[in-house]
Amino acid sequence: AGYIYATLKCLRHFRPPRLRISGEFGAIEEDVLLVATGNTSSYGGGMRIVPDANPTDSKLDICIVRAVPGWTVLSMLSRVFAGRHVAHPAVRMERSSWVTIESPDSAQPLLLHGDGEDLTTTPFTIEACARAINVILPTLAT
Repeated sequence: AGYIYATLKCLRHFRPPRLRISGEFGAIEEDVLLVATGNTSSYGGGMRIVPDANPTDSKLDICIVRAVPGWTVLSMLSRVFAGRHVAHPAVRMERSSWVTIESPDSAQPLLLHGDGEDLTTTPFTIEACARAINVILPTLAT
């Protein structure tokens, strides 16, 4: 509920930044609503933001949402819990062992959040590090 409330509160004044996002998939430069990475399928109380993520493949799954009107955000938000947002035309899913995000048109660096906490500012690079920590995973159905 906290993520939904924060989204609704921010939508009214939000101006999508222009970002350059690069990884093994190449480079993308466009106005974006959201860039989210993960190596597990969900966060934030079950939001399946990167539903095909695999914690054992040494890759980050990256969800890039182009700038869309506020009413579209609201309709997409309900789909995130089932991972159905990935079919929306404004959503691009990528996979890479690293991703760099820059804000080329911004006079000020943009803030990066991780699990609801302020982490760093642009430019930044996130890299998947295989076996960096031990994690107990549930048995996955095949």
